[in-house]
Amino acid sequence: MQASLKLVSFVVLMATTLTASYAAEVRVCNKTGVSLTNVYVDHWNYKILNIAECTDYFKNPLAQEHVAVGVRLDEKSFTYRPSKTSLLLEDGKYSYEISITDEKLHLNTVKD
Repeated sequence: MQASLKLVSFVVLMATTLTASYAAEVRVCNKTGVSLTNVYVDHWNYKILNIAECTDYFKNPLAQEHVAVGVRLDEKSFTYRPSKTSLLLEDGKYSYEISITDEKLHLNTVKD
């Protein structure tokens, strides 16, 4: 019974999320202190993201707080996969800030 209630709640949540119409604008910012190559965030790819550089904002009606990220630093690849799902971001401007500490890639979503 509890499992079916969780499933119904999840389906309702996903249906609400998919039918919502938000106009979030997002950009990607390099907070690592070094240039990054082969950067991908969700479905967007960037060949290089220089130190402290941010991309231009772009509208993304499916932008979420937690997204997959990957970068290459020198000859080493780093990836971040969200461990939880998230709702769509509300209207507004957001930055996906990429950082690396202790050999681990981090993503911080900030409302600008």
